[in-house]
Amino acid sequence: MDLFVDFYQDPRPFPIFYGALTDLEWVIQEWKKSGLHEPWREDDIRKRSSPNGVIVNYWGSPQGHLTIVSSSEILRGISSPGGDPSWKKVYVTHHVVHGIQSRIVGPYYQQLGCWGTEGGAEFYGALVASRALDMDYLEYRNSVLGRWIDSKPKVDLRKYNETQWFEALKSISPVLCYDAGDPGNLHYNTGILLYERLMAEFGHQKIMEWWFGIRNTPDWKISFQATFGVDVDTWYRKSAIPYLIGEYQAWVPPSWWRGVG
Repeated sequence: MDLFVDFYQDPRPFPIFYGALTDLEWVIQEWKKSGLHEPWREDDIRKRSSPNGVIVNYWGSPQGHLTIVSSSEILRGISSPGGDPSWKKVYVTHHVVHGIQSRIVGPYYQQLGCWGTEGGAEFYGALVASRALDMDYLEYRNSVLGRWIDSKPKVDLRKYNETQWFEALKSISPVLCYDAGDPGNLHYNTGILLYERLMAEFGHQKIMEWWFGIRNTPDWKISFQATFGVDVDTWYRKSAIPYLIGEYQAWVPPSWWRGVG
């Protein structure tokens, strides 16, 4: 929380409920003890529950909280394709960051945009896990960069030119991620690089100002330009895309990777 304390604009705690599917009744009882139970929330999590588990961020509401309910096998088995258990740590911190994003932007959480939300949760979730949970950020990052292959098996980002990258970034710019179609999970694996570039170029406090600015200007592009002094398309072309090209050309696939080329 030290990363966000200057912009964490809500004095209430952000509770996390974490359990196996067999603990669902216990989770609901804990909601009640905490004063967070509402019938629609119980109906929602029961509908979402499945053998693969469910993560529910109840953000942007007066009773925001995070609930993770999965089978114990899933919780024990969350790892990268190569077996790296560090993914389990980011599994939680990623969603905690979503909760923090919601508290910072107020009622306009979804206005942060597709890569703005997921890329930010990937970047800060991994950063927090590496600082507080003894996880290797660079190892995690290296695995994440190859995940586009899961949904885009015939695409090779290492060979993308400026035009292709600009089109790809535009595809992950909608406010709602499901409006982006199937961008190959780029809002996650490219989003983490976009945040690296923002951090290097402008710093953490400016990123927080961008998020917080959406409270007063519920359009992430307008807030982006007001905060960083450049419109997002220009930043894509002059800063982000050269960085993406360089990072993907230098990327060394991990041992598990069986992608193109």
